[in-house]
Amino acid sequence: MNMSDEMRKRQESMGVFVGGRRGGKTTKCLEWLEQAKRVPQYPFWDRILLTPSLDEAQRLRVMLRRREEERNGPEAGSGLYYNLVYSFEEWRTARLGLGWQGEVAVDNAEWIIEREIGQRVSLMTMTGTLVTDGHTCTWTRCNVCPRSEGPCACSGGPCGECGK
Repeated sequence: MNMSDEMRKRQESMGVFVGGRRGGKTTKCLEWLEQAKRVPQYPFWDRILLTPSLDEAQRLRVMLRRREEERNGPEAGSGLYYNLVYSFEEWRTARLGLGWQGEVAVDNAEWIIEREIGQRVSLMTMTGTLVTDGHTCTWTRCNVCPRSEGPCACSGGPCGECGK
């Protein structure tokens, strides 16, 4: 598979949540994760969530357990939440030798990238589908700065097709 084929495949399959601090991005990742199905091999789910730190992974495991208990009662909170959420470092170690081919969400990807390169990231590009407020935007032209093609460079203006 050449690079353009790989980029096209990624573009078709990866959603990108962009928003401000405390804007619900992690909650959207948890909602996505709650749709995971059990599989027979480690990590026993077809989806996982990666976080920048072990503390954050633990916090989200507890949050998942509480969400499950709220939906299905206290006895429901005993699932394999540990195997749904990993810190980047945990997964780096756990995946060695795995043939697992599930889906991965990355929460706060910028923190992981900055830690890995040891530098603050000033600008980042990603190939995928921008998702804002649960709406998948397919820009034809930005409504805020009409000279730009594709996703708006001026702060993610509304979708050129639907105005959201």
